[in-house]
Amino acid sequence: MFWNGIWTALALIPALTTQPQPPALSLEQAILAAIEHHPGAEAVAQEILAAEAGVRSARALANPTVQVTPAITRGGSDTELLVQQPLELNGTRSARTALAQAQLNETRAFGRATIAELILQTKLAYGQLAGARLRRESAEKAASFFERIDAATRRQVEIGTRAGIEEINTGIELARVRQALAETEAEERNARTALNTLMGREPEAPLGTLTLTTPPVSPLDEAALIERALNARPELQADLARAEALRQEANLVRAEGRPDLVPQYRLDRFTRRSDESGFGIGISIPLLDYGNRRERLNQLRASAEAESSRFEATRRAIRAEVLQAYSELQVATLAVRNYESGLLAQAEELLQASARGFEAGQTSLLALLEAQRTHQAVLAEYHDARTRQAMALARLERATGEWPAAWLRQTTPTSQERSK
Repeated sequence: MFWNGIWTALALIPALTTQPQPPALSLEQAILAAIEHHPGAEAVAQEILAAEAGVRSARALANPTVQVTPAITRGGSDTELLVQQPLELNGTRSARTALAQAQLNETRAFGRATIAELILQTKLAYGQLAGARLRRESAEKAASFFERIDAATRRQVEIGTRAGIEEINTGIELARVRQALAETEAEERNARTALNTLMGREPEAPLGTLTLTTPPVSPLDEAALIERALNARPELQADLARAEALRQEANLVRAEGRPDLVPQYRLDRFTRRSDESGFGIGISIPLLDYGNRRERLNQLRASAEAESSRFEATRRAIRAEVLQAYSELQVATLAVRNYESGLLAQAEELLQASARGFEAGQTSLLALLEAQRTHQAVLAEYHDARTRQAMALARLERATGEWPAAWLRQTTPTSQERSK
C-alpha cells in the first residue's frame, strides 16, 4: 500500500507541474494587438488629430491686428491706437479651409497606408510562425519515428537478423532528424519573437494555437481585384488629396492678390485726453507683385504636373502588385490542393508500410530511409505551400486595400472621441 501511494503521487507530478496552455490567438486578435501597441499606429492617430486641428484653425476668421504707437513727444504720433479686422471677403478664408481639409484627407490616406503596412507585416509574421510550428511538429514526429526505428534496429542487430552497420546508419539518420528538429525549433522561436514584437509583447511570451488563413472557396476574379484595388488603395487617395491640396494652395495664392475689406477703429490719443476717435472701413489693395505670387503659382503648377505623373505611376505599381499577389496565390493554392488530393496520404502509406516491413525484417534499411526522406520532403513542401498560400493571400488583401480603412476607423478615433 505504501509503495502504491508513492507511485500514484509520482504519476501525478507531471500533471501538477504542467503549465496551462495560452489561449488560441486568431489573426484578427494579433492585428488588433499590433495596432494597439505599435508606436507607428499611435503616430498615425496623433497626425490625424493634428490635421483636424489644422482644419479648425483654418476655418477661424483671421486675427485682428492691434497697432499701438504712443506719442513720446507732442506731434510724435497722429494715431496712437489702430485696431483692424480683415474680413477675408476675397476668398482667402475659404481657400485656406479647403487647403487644410485636403491636407487632412492626405494625412488620413497616408495613415491608412501605414496601418495597411502594419497589418501586412503582422499577417506575414503570423503566417511565418504558424508555418514554423507545422514544420517543427513534423520534425518532432520524424524524430520520434526514427527513435522507434533505431531501437528496432538495435534489437535486430542483437539477435543477429541485421548487420551491425545498419545500427550505425539508423544512428546517423536519427542524429540528422534531431538536428532538423533543432533547426525548426530555432525557426519557430525567431518567428515567435517577430510576432510578439509587433504585438508589443515580450519576445519569448508564449502564444496559443495559430491557424493559417486560406483563400475563399469561390474563385477570385482578376479584373475585379484590380478595380477594387484602384478604388480602395490609400496610396492613390493620398495622391489625389495631395493634388487637391496643391490646387487649393494655388487658389489661396490668387485670393491673397485680391482686395479685401478691413473694418478698423482709430484713436488718435490715449496717453492724454482726446475726443478724436471713430470707426472706418479700409480696403487692402495688393497692387504690386515683385514675383512672389507669380513664381509661387508656377511652382504649384509644376508640382501639380509632377503629382499627376506620380498618381499614374502609383496606379501601375498597384496593378502589378495585385497581379503578382494573385499569381502567387494561385500557384500556392494549386500546390496545396495537389498535396491534399493524394500525395500526403501516399507518402504516409509508403512510410508506414516500409516501417512495418523493416521491423518485421522484410524491408531493407535503404528502402526505409528512402521512404522516410520522401515522406519528410512531401510534408515540408506541403507546409511550405500552405505558408506561401497564407502569405500570398495577405499580400493580395494588402494590394486590394480592403482591410486598412476598416481597421483605421476602429483604431484612430477623432479628437471629439478622444476628449470624452
